[in-house]
Amino acid sequence: MLMCQLLIIRRLGTSNLKSWLQMYFKYYYIYLLIINILSGLFFSYDKRAATKKFRRIPERNLHLFELIGGVIINLLLMYLLRHKNKKQQYYSVTWAILLSYIFVLYYIS
Repeated sequence: MLMCQLLIIRRLGTSNLKSWLQMYFKYYYIYLLIINILSGLFFSYDKRAATKKFRRIPERNLHLFELIGGVIINLLLMYLLRHKNKKQQYYSVTWAILLSYIFVLYYIS
């Protein structure tokens, strides 16, 4: 979602882009905070569910929260909680999402 919006904004031109990004990022930081809190709660719940043999959260849902902005907290919790850090597929997808965010931020700056 964010990546598509930023690519569209890129076509507006640099003067409109800078003024729009200043306004947009003020709200984007609040959005990222909320998404990271929710993503961290889901990731922590999945760790607890794994140890207590409760119903787990599907990995695609965890990846969805990473994709919409919660990748930083999930990477941090992956090592703090020692959860999903040995699953190579999950690990690879999470790092791919983070690298795509870095690429987009580099592209628009």
